[in-house]
Amino acid sequence: MNILIILIPSFILIFLIILVLQAVMPPHNRPKKYLKKSNKKPVVMMIGDSITHGRIGTNFVDILSKRFDNFEFVNAGINGHLTWNVNQRLDEIIACQADHTFILIGTNDANATLSEKDSNNYVKRYRLPQKPDIEWYKDNLLLLVTRLQKETRSKINILSLPTIGEDVESKELKHSVTYSGITKKVSDELNCEYLPLNETMLELLKTKNVVNPYSYDKNDMQMVKAIFNHYALRKSWNKIAHNSGLFYHIDYLHLNDAGADLIVQLITDKLL
Repeated sequence: MNILIILIPSFILIFLIILVLQAVMPPHNRPKKYLKKSNKKPVVMMIGDSITHGRIGTNFVDILSKRFDNFEFVNAGINGHLTWNVNQRLDEIIACQADHTFILIGTNDANATLSEKDSNNYVKRYRLPQKPDIEWYKDNLLLLVTRLQKETRSKINILSLPTIGEDVESKELKHSVTYSGITKKVSDELNCEYLPLNETMLELLKTKNVVNPYSYDKNDMQMVKAIFNHYALRKSWNKIAHNSGLFYHIDYLHLNDAGADLIVQLITDKLL
């Protein structure tokens, strides 16, 4: 019995570690891996955060890769990253010399500026050189796109942010709209293709009877719950979304199949 008392907590800890590793596992087709192999297909680079990374929520990059087997898709998404973080790893992205680049970044920039607590958490977790704000987001996005334009031959496309949550009257969703306005300004200023993801989601949500199922400050716990349900209980992202009362998300940030499909449709139109 004493042995069981000692071993059970250890098994639980190991189980939780395995779940975390599932959620943070790097994309199999990340830039570092791509640079080590030979390739004759046109390259499509996907730059972003956890939504692009695809381990928390539906992986839209994998969907596109299966749909367009005439392209080599490289996944440069990393969980939690802000636009500043992408600039710190931009050299290996540039080294891939992609033919097409799709940028979906800014959700964490927006999320980090919803409260002082969120801002401090992001600074500490990612060792940011300053507290995030909207001007810093714009500056980093301008730097990111400018370097890609100067140092690659890639055709660059910028997506606006997915909505944060689904209640069109919530301050969090309106915050994502504000940040999406920055992506539009940068796209216009640098003459890039603009893909209106935020606008598309917003119009669809206006047609639905949306009531946020929980307060925004509980979203981190909902994300952990979603990860547990998917990787431990083997529930689909769609089932998790349905159980949470959401149409396009599994929590307020990450997307289910329906949300990912909106991205896939926008990108497909540019690759056909």
